[in-house]
Amino acid sequence: MPYACYFLDADDTLIDFPVCEEIAFRAVLKNAGLFFSRERFQRYQNINREYWRQLSRGKVTKDHLLVQRFKDFARQEGISLDAKQANTDFLNHLGQQGPTMPGARELVQALHQRAQVVILTNGVAFAQYGKLRHSGLMPFIDYVIISEEIGAEKPLPAIFEAALYRANVTDKSTVLMVGDSPESDIQGAANAGIDSCLYDPFDRYPDVDCTYRIKHLSEVSAL
Repeated sequence: MPYACYFLDADDTLIDFPVCEEIAFRAVLKNAGLFFSRERFQRYQNINREYWRQLSRGKVTKDHLLVQRFKDFARQEGISLDAKQANTDFLNHLGQQGPTMPGARELVQALHQRAQVVILTNGVAFAQYGKLRHSGLMPFIDYVIISEEIGAEKPLPAIFEAALYRANVTDKSTVLMVGDSPESDIQGAANAGIDSCLYDPFDRYPDVDCTYRIKHLSEVSAL
């Protein structure tokens, strides 16, 4: 029997975050009078991803992450960069993007016709809302739960409990969490006692324990 409520991750599940990220990063460098290169962008991405992994493990705070990633990047590149301004520029441009992953729009539209659709995402609220608005998905979303507003990041149970409360769901067996991150989405679902679906289009996580595993978002509709 189909689930009555779907918790959907945003970045890298519905929203094409790498595209958003590159546009915002280019703007940061341009505003700082620095040149863009693919190698430079990749080095920033590596730093940023590691900080978000540390955040999901409770090793850093989000406020520390947002500025420190640019400090580390500047140090690694040997360049002068105002990290606080860089973060402000980055988030402002990030919130102006909205490209979606293949099948995202079709999935959200289909789910919305038969179930509650809840976005459950870590991140900075105004940037996340901006991306969702620009994506065109908002008309098909019932609730948006963002870690910054709740005061708890995935995979902590508190953010899942907040989503359950907002959606007025008491039976956890009727909920499915869909996301691309083993650490925040899948582990978070396990911590909260709900089923999980790992969106893993490139088979990066073959050993992750989850309820379902998909390569394309269209597969969610059959669950």
